Amino acid sequence: QYRHADDSMRFTTNQYERLRITGIGSVGIGTHDPQKLLELEHVANRKLQFSYDDNLITIKGANNNGNPETIRLIGGDSIRFHTGANGSGDEGFRIDSAGRIQIGSFINASYNSFDGPGRLNIQNNSPDGTVDFTQGIVFTDNTNDTGTWTHAGIVCTGSSGYRGNIVFGTDDDGTSNNLATNITEKMRIKSDGHVGIGTSNPTGKIHISSDANTILGRFDSNNKRCIDLVSNDASGTAEIRGYKNTGSGTHEQTFMLDADGVSYFNGGNVGINSSIPAAKLDVAGGFQVTDSDGNINLSLTSSYFDVRQSLSTWTATTTTTTPIIRWKWKSGVGDHLYFSSGGNTPPADQMAMILSDQHGFKVGRSGWDDDNNTDLATGKEYFRVNIDGKIGVKNESPSTRVDFAYDSDTNSNAFMQFKGPHNKSGEMLHKYIHNGNSGNSQVVNLLEVTSWQST
Repeated sequence: QYRHADDSMRFTTNQYERLRITGIGSVGIGTHDPQKLLELEHVANRKLQFSYDDNLITIKGANNNGNPETIRLIGGDSIRFHTGANGSGDEGFRIDSAGRIQIGSFINASYNSFDGPGRLNIQNNSPDGTVDFTQGIVFTDNTNDTGTWTHAGIVCTGSSGYRGNIVFGTDDDGTSNNLATNITEKMRIKSDGHVGIGTSNPTGKIHISSDANTILGRFDSNNKRCIDLVSNDASGTAEIRGYKNTGSGTHEQTFMLDADGVSYFNGGNVGINSSIPAAKLDVAGGFQVTDSDGNINLSLTSSYFDVRQSLSTWTATTTTTTPIIRWKWKSGVGDHLYFSSGGNTPPADQMAMILSDQHGFKVGRSGWDDDNNTDLATGKEYFRVNIDGKIGVKNESPSTRVDFAYDSDTNSNAFMQFKGPHNKSGEMLHKYIHNGNSGNSQVVNLLEVTSWQST
């Protein structure tokens, strides 16, 4: 129906006007007063408008809560999407004339410039150093149709001097919350190319940090563990551990390097705490070898040297470890070198030799009592040479060049005996030196068989 009064054309159905074309060519569907070239209205203030002016094609949307616009699409040399209470002031998305996609930040939205050089550009106006995954890419899930929850995210953050970092995060919250705050930083690539895992300030090309007993790195072959890099809180160090596959999903540790100390490898030489190893193995500090039970069998430091035995199958000795050779400085004795016969024998039955600055050289039964006592047993010294050259036989304090201790005056307990060759009659020359039984007179008797003749 044409209306001459306002030069409009109206289309009705069921006695209601459905569409109007105004005298200036505007088309209204659901409205009698279209303000743009095409305007659609369902109920009051719920509108969608299409217009063309200033070489721009504009699509606007409005709801019924008093906001003049909640969406605006502008097309010309670019397609622009505006959202918010006033779409014309909050552009959020743009496809420019080169086909580049520009996504603006809702933080300081007026700063958005929509002129990024890439095919997809995401602007983040957060302050430098702020990690806010709402300003980046977030990956979500709704696999059971109960609502969306977050999985992971990627965002960039600025740093000083117009530098940028890229941050990777994951959601380990364990809930179905759809919150970007559940995503926490796990890895970062700094502007200088340093990669940080567990740290936001990597100081090397790859920097892995952990506050717990954690495997920092693992290298394997077909899920067969080979090498682990471990952060060990108990020792406060990092460790490199090697494993071999023993079958049935089990692994046996075959070596470990502990960072509690310094080791160097230089031209085939190995230095432990020695930065310039001069031999195939150059150790600066202590050295030890243990058995499978952790007992020390060999130890070497600047203050002592120790060789021990600790065979678990031996039952005659009850001590955990028994020294065979030990050198150590001892108070009141000085430098002290101890040797014992060892073996599956109780220490008290072992023979031992000692060299020391104060005692000289002495031999007797071992006094080892599992308490670092590497002297002879009390009353079990049999022979010694003092540092002044005096010799003592069962005498710990020789006062002459050769000083014998005695038990009785019988020939069976003589403290010196000489034997010669047999004569024709089978008799042997015997000489005994022993203490006589004349009280304290210290009489020395010499007994000799005189019937011996040379043949």
